[in-house]
Amino acid sequence: MRRRPLYGLAALAVGATLTLAGCTATSDDGASSASPAASGATSTAAEKSAADGAGTEAAALTADNFATRLTAAQHAKGSAHVAMTTAVAGQKITVDGKVDLGDGKVAMDETVTMPGAMPEMTLRAVDGLVYMNLGRLSKNKWIKVDPADTSSPLASQFSGLLDGADPTQQLEALQGAVTSLEKSGQPETIDGVQAQKYVVTVDTAKVGEAFKSRLGAAGAALPQTITYTYWVGSDDLVRKVETDVSGVKMDMTFSDWGEPVTVTAPPASDILAGGLDDLTALTS
Repeated sequence: MRRRPLYGLAALAVGATLTLAGCTATSDDGASSASPAASGATSTAAEKSAADGAGTEAAALTADNFATRLTAAQHAKGSAHVAMTTAVAGQKITVDGKVDLGDGKVAMDETVTMPGAMPEMTLRAVDGLVYMNLGRLSKNKWIKVDPADTSSPLASQFSGLLDGADPTQQLEALQGAVTSLEKSGQPETIDGVQAQKYVVTVDTAKVGEAFKSRLGAAGAALPQTITYTYWVGSDDLVRKVETDVSGVKMDMTFSDWGEPVTVTAPPASDILAGGLDDLTALTS
């Protein structure tokens, strides 16, 4: 059992990276679904607002409509390519992959690169299950994790992974928490798209206790406000986000919005039969 901390490293590295990406991976009520159906009338109203004049001065983005408008635009597209870098204490963790918002269950296929004994791992999420390949450490086999498995304390940590992988949840949780939004400079070209830079200030007391609870002691130490820099296209789609929270710097880019994304579970023959428990035997 001497290698069990390796599990925690995997979960924490991914969970921290994705959670910091939105710093709001859970809504105030802790709900884990953010599909258009789950959003109900809110998404419908937001889609109408976006269609009535997204990106124009007559329908400018404001602190009140920022999260709603951007959420609606992402729901309408349904998929994206995501690239993210998180830097802390001179170390970098990068995430590169694709996400499909689907019909309420996020599907993703991402590669996470980090320093240390586990330099790279591949993560897939399909039908509410997470599959993790740690390369040589798992002998190139996949570990299947059910975040709903209450018998495994580690498995439950991966529920945050699914929440954090959904960019619409990150934005929905900002509703009511954005205290100011300021346009900055002229539009910039990002991945061939003209995107306006906005400085967004968020009141962390309004993003819900569920998020702070997930971070444990670190959640209690969050600053009162967090400032994000967003680059948003005239179609209300996020192209880039940057933030620095207590020395943890994160930048994330989105591209290929709406491009078809297919994520499939690994073949059964490539999945370790014992799940997380098998990893102990492989690395001990």
